[in-house]
Amino acid sequence: MSAWSARLHGKCHYEGRFEDGRVFDSSRGGSGPISVTIGVGMVISGWDLGILGSEQEGIPPMRVGGRRRLVVPPELGYGSAGFGNGLIPPHTVLEFDVELLGPPNALEQLWGDAARLLSELRSGV
Repeated sequence: MSAWSARLHGKCHYEGRFEDGRVFDSSRGGSGPISVTIGVGMVISGWDLGILGSEQEGIPPMRVGGRRRLVVPPELGYGSAGFGNGLIPPHTVLEFDVELLGPPNALEQLWGDAARLLSELRSGV
């Protein structure tokens, strides 16, 4: 079981490369970290497995601040379909360097929870 449970909403930096080292995507080129939900099919299965971990596969979950290289076989990536109008060809092994930064907008989430609670108290719920 992951330290985050079977679902994680978080922020991360990443760089995606082909096996020959060519970079096809990166969050470090000025766009900043991305916000993702892991474990619900929002990203490729290789990310779910590599970030949440798997006791069965012997993969520990990532921790906040951790960095990990994910080597994603086609069946856990984009498979026979490929992706992005040829950007990632079918049956391609991908490599990702991922840094897990933590939950996005944690302060905003806290204030949102507090505002919701206050609203419920005022309405008598």
